[in-house]
Amino acid sequence: MDAAIAVLGRDVLCILNGVGIYMDASIHCSFHDVHGSHNDTYGWQLVTNCRRIGLLDCWGHNNGKAGVSGMGFYIDSSQYVRMIGCQASEDEVSHGILINGGANHVIQGCVIEGNEGDGIRLNVCWDCIVEGNQFKDNDVLNTGLRDGIAVYGGGYHIIKANRCKENDNYEILMDNDTVNNIVEGNDVTGTDHNGTISPGTGTTHIIRNNVSYVTEKSGTGSILSGAT
Repeated sequence: MDAAIAVLGRDVLCILNGVGIYMDASIHCSFHDVHGSHNDTYGWQLVTNCRRIGLLDCWGHNNGKAGVSGMGFYIDSSQYVRMIGCQASEDEVSHGILINGGANHVIQGCVIEGNEGDGIRLNVCWDCIVEGNQFKDNDVLNTGLRDGIAVYGGGYHIIKANRCKENDNYEILMDNDTVNNIVEGNDVTGTDHNGTISPGTGTTHIIRNNVSYVTEKSGTGSILSGAT
């Protein structure tokens, strides 16, 4: 779908293709209950500044059948993509959701589980909200290298009220290059992982009120000598 404007898709099953649903520079498109499943590479692929895309109750399930670059949802260099109540599960080779570049995405109320890579990876993107989702049993091959929520570079994200359990490396990981993220009110319980939250070396994050993670970070600050 190249440069589509104001498209509404509903109750569609896209299976056994190279890519289930492909969008390039599309604007103001909405999809409800559309499934991209059992495809060679991606269930959904949005590229080249797609904007104002709404996905409601959509699936990216069991993609990567060709053995390379399998993902449920691949969102590249786009803005204002909203995923509500979607499912990314059992995708082979790579991540449930990859957001690469771009800004201002919302991932809310989704189920992301049983993928071979990270549940979701935010890669050098900005100002995203990841809230109220379930991330479970990602890194299903138990490599110890993949996470429930992984943030690499970029920043200013809100990661809030997610349930992250039994993701094999960290439930939530932030690398050393990401900045100014708020990680609040997440449940990071479980035992099948290397750790709960890995904040990297960043000092500008706010990390608080997360179940099973007792250390809080409240951004940078200083106390003057002699102050009480």
